[in-house]
Amino acid sequence: MKYICTYCNIYAYDEDKGDPETNLEPGTSLDEFPDSWLCPVCGMPKEYLQEVRDDIFSLKMTAYNETQHESKDLNYYRSIARKMLTGICGEFSVCDGQPDRICTGQKFGAPIGFGGAGQGKTFEANYNTLQDYKLKMCVIKAHHEPEISVPIFGKKIALPVMGASLSGVKSSMNDVVPEDAFYRGLLKGAMSSGSIGLVGNTPHSPDDLGVNIVGENKGWGIPIFKPQSQERLIHYAFS
Repeated sequence: MKYICTYCNIYAYDEDKGDPETNLEPGTSLDEFPDSWLCPVCGMPKEYLQEVRDDIFSLKMTAYNETQHESKDLNYYRSIARKMLTGICGEFSVCDGQPDRICTGQKFGAPIGFGGAGQGKTFEANYNTLQDYKLKMCVIKAHHEPEISVPIFGKKIALPVMGASLSGVKSSMNDVVPEDAFYRGLLKGAMSSGSIGLVGNTPHSPDDLGVNIVGENKGWGIPIFKPQSQERLIHYAFS
C-alpha cells in the first residue's frame, strides 16, 4: 500500500520499499510503525498517513524526492507552506496588509481567511504606523545581555511576548490541515521559542479541543473561548 501525509501533503511512503530515513524496513505496514514514528517533513504522527491511488502517489513521491536534497532552512519550510496555502497566503517575508497581497480583503460571500477584514485598511494602517517607530542604539556602558524573561501562570518565558490566539482552519484556511494539528504547531512553535502560544475555539471542532491540546503540551499554552456561560467554561476546565 502507498500513503501520503495529509498534514504536510509532502511526505510519501511505499510499504514495499520502506523508508531508510525513518528506519522503516521494506514491507513495513502502517500497523507496524512504532508509536514514536513522526513524519520527517512535518513531525506529525502516523495517524496522518492516508492511503492513496498509485497515480497520485507517483506524483507525490516525485515531489518528495526532489525536496530531500534541499537545505532544511527557513526557505525550505516556507516552500512547504506556500504549497499548502495556495490561494490563501503567499508566505511573504513581510506581512504588511498591502492591497496587492493575496490574503488582503474579505472576498464577497467567502470566509475572511487571512489578512484584514473588509478592505483591510486597519491592518494596513497598523503596519504603516508601526514603521514610524525606530530603535535608536546608544552605547553608554559595557555590553551585557538584559534579563527580559517573565513568569506567567507558573511558566517562565524568554520575553514578555506571546503568540496570538488562532483557530478556524476550516473557515479561514480552506481546511488545509486538521484543527488539532494546527493547535499543536502553534503551541510547540511558541514553546520552542521560549514563549507561550494561545489557541481559540471554533464551531467546527469540539469545544474542549484547545484545553486538551494544551494539556497534551504539558500546560504550555492558553486556551481562549468565545463568550459563553460560566457553567460551560468550568466544565471544559475540569472535565
